[in-house]
Amino acid sequence: MKSKQVIIECPNDFSFSVNLEYLRNQEDALYITDKNSIKKILVIEGDKLFIRIWEVKKGQLSLEIKAIDLENINLHVEKVTNYVRDWFDLDTNVTHFYHMARKDKFLKDSITKFYGLRIIGIPDLFETFVWAVLGQQINLVFASKLKDRFIKKYGERTVYNGEEYWNFPSPKEIASEDVDELFKIGMSRRKCEYIKEVAMAVVNRKITKNMLKSFSDIESAVNKLIEIKGIGPWTAHYVLLRCVRYSDAFPINDVGLHNAIKLAGNLEEKPPIDKIRKIAAPWKGYEAYATFYLWRLIY
Repeated sequence: MKSKQVIIECPNDFSFSVNLEYLRNQEDALYITDKNSIKKILVIEGDKLFIRIWEVKKGQLSLEIKAIDLENINLHVEKVTNYVRDWFDLDTNVTHFYHMARKDKFLKDSITKFYGLRIIGIPDLFETFVWAVLGQQINLVFASKLKDRFIKKYGERTVYNGEEYWNFPSPKEIASEDVDELFKIGMSRRKCEYIKEVAMAVVNRKITKNMLKSFSDIESAVNKLIEIKGIGPWTAHYVLLRCVRYSDAFPINDVGLHNAIKLAGNLEEKPPIDKIRKIAAPWKGYEAYATFYLWRLIY
């Protein structure tokens, strides 16, 4: 069998259109969006698969899977379905978050405006690391340009049905790359070194997604991550928020978060860290979702 269509059940408080709009607004060579769907090439255990996702009706997504270089697509249907569920964070219960946020001065506007938004994840750990390192201390637009250059220099290109798709570079290739070559993309030399360190840590299994999921508390996961050169608390929390799904991940030093809190609270200036801690006290256990909604408010 070369193709398969799967129906994915979604929570009632999930909005495909809101999440699709979020993805459409992000500059990324790794997927293609149109008015009603999103398309991507996945590589599962070395096999290339084309996927297309669209909404059938409220609460149901249709997932089309087509094999590019594989005869029996059934080998990977479950893995592809799980990838999509992870990507759109469909298995997280946000009922209590919404209940809290509707009464919160700093969250109520973003909840109203973007109701149904999920934390659009980055299921691949190495990709999340790279995006986090690239985004350190620079604006989102420039970080997106660097990511695009990185993907198109080291990633794999596939042309399918006349459209160009890219897959994210493998950590193995980057682990063996020379820092001088990475530097040509336009990153600082320090960031090049950090990305190479991360690639080696992933290749050598010094850090894995399952390992990070296994910790009983976020502090342990953060402490494990900051053992890697170039990974500080902000980057650690970002990785745990976007990839590993810690609901209490909270990159409290993020400049974008500070700007969003200022905007949401109609404050005269960005609040200091101590004040942010007080503002965020009601968000306990849902800091990741609060952060993502606030980011969406300004991006």
